[in-house]
Amino acid sequence: MRKAANLSRSQVRKALDLISNGHSFVVTSHVNPEGDAIGSMIAMALLLEGLGKKVVMAMQDPIPAIYGFLPAIDRVLHPPIHGTFDTAVVVDCEGISRVGTVSPVVTSAPALLSIDHHPAEAQFGDVDIRDTSAAAVGEIITELLQIWGIPITPSMAECLLTALMVDTGAFRYSNVTPRALRTAATLMEHGASITRVISCVFESKPASSVRLMGRALSAMQVEHNGGITYSTLSRDDFAAAGAADNETDGIVNHLLTVSGARASILFRESADGIRVSLRSRNGVDVNRVARMFGGGGHVRAAGCTLPPPMQNAVATVVAELARELDRVPPSQDSSAPSPSHCSRDAC
Repeated sequence: MRKAANLSRSQVRKALDLISNGHSFVVTSHVNPEGDAIGSMIAMALLLEGLGKKVVMAMQDPIPAIYGFLPAIDRVLHPPIHGTFDTAVVVDCEGISRVGTVSPVVTSAPALLSIDHHPAEAQFGDVDIRDTSAAAVGEIITELLQIWGIPITPSMAECLLTALMVDTGAFRYSNVTPRALRTAATLMEHGASITRVISCVFESKPASSVRLMGRALSAMQVEHNGGITYSTLSRDDFAAAGAADNETDGIVNHLLTVSGARASILFRESADGIRVSLRSRNGVDVNRVARMFGGGGHVRAAGCTLPPPMQNAVATVVAELARELDRVPPSQDSSAPSPSHCSRDAC
């Protein structure tokens, strides 16, 4: 077995043993899925099927239409999920609560493998492969395939490149490393098309998504001497744009492109409260802010959910974020944009 540079060698070996011993698998990821969750989940399913395993993919929430080009996307099931499985594989999740209504089939499986790049306070799963230095879970899975000596098929490569590109914003964000670029090159060598991923994911938004972004950008507010930009989306905004809840992708990052902004926030009304997405430049820890409200994520990409009304949520979060900006001198900031996603449902 090739040495794993940034992964626990014992966990990598245990993961392969767990996969080898399993026969029926359920593979899932977090609620409100995005490219890393979706691409990594499908790649794992294809990997397992290539080993002769019985596999079901399941997610609580609908998959955004921009990922419709991915192989096997039409096989992803939504609860209720029928049947039992001897092994569950969860990707891009720091805890069982993140899989939502898929959790009953996950917790009923005798064995659980978790693969993630988010920080976690405790081990999640019987085998927990966690690398917080990875730009995306797709990067970790690519390395696992190489370590295990399992061939990377063109379909797997396309899923994994999608995962990597979404979490790096097509290699524009501050989490891009030489390791991430080498991973992308490997996946392209195995049949993935970077042009296809960019076209489908970044350049094929439905009109409703663009209208929704327009409403958010026109409502943008600037606070804390230009250091914070934020906007709000009400249910009326979604209705006027004809947009679904999962069509907010990229809005909070656009808010961060304002000159002088060190952090950005998008507040949006949902059935379970006010969902809050936070992004920042290097040095400003939005994960710290999100955790104050029961959320979390990464240092530069995090989220949480607050109770209504909207104006209270805005005032509370903006005030806490302002305190975080005061804690970090502007000189520590980087001009590189923040990662575009985290696994929190509000991110």
